[in-house]
Amino acid sequence: MHPDDVVRELDKVTHALAWTRKHLTSTNEANAALHIADTVLYSPLTQAVTRATESVAKIRAHLETLAEDEPRGDRDACGTVSGDDTAAADPARARSFADMWTDLDRCPHGRHEGDTCTGWTGPGVYQGGCEGGVSLGNPHIQTGSHVGFDYTAQPYVMPERARRHDPEAWRA
Repeated sequence: MHPDDVVRELDKVTHALAWTRKHLTSTNEANAALHIADTVLYSPLTQAVTRATESVAKIRAHLETLAEDEPRGDRDACGTVSGDDTAAADPARARSFADMWTDLDRCPHGRHEGDTCTGWTGPGVYQGGCEGGVSLGNPHIQTGSHVGFDYTAQPYVMPERARRHDPEAWRA
């Protein structure tokens, strides 16, 4: 599994846990209000969801630490033509082009096509989200759209979601 996919899956888990925690917390508070209680007793499930959220944050932090330690020299996911001295002289720049290329299918809310998109772009920042709660992807570049051409005039097209990390899938 590609590291970007792992991070996306963790984002999905984080969103699901956040909604679950919000629901359980409101249920616990409603029960306390129903019984006119001075204190709210949170269920063990609410506490377990809170601990799971903390665990996901630790896993994500660990993945980011691994990504920082990863050697970036020999990876050329953006299909740079051999002899391009710019990318060879600066592997980090080539990696940033590859990162940009893999982000082409993101919706306006920052989610990859097919991922959960509820419109939350950060803590407390809600922007609506895609229709149906699933990212519709980049409205300007859909699957099958021509993206450009290589030096032999062969077209590059946006491949299916499952094959977007395969450089050969971008060739028509």
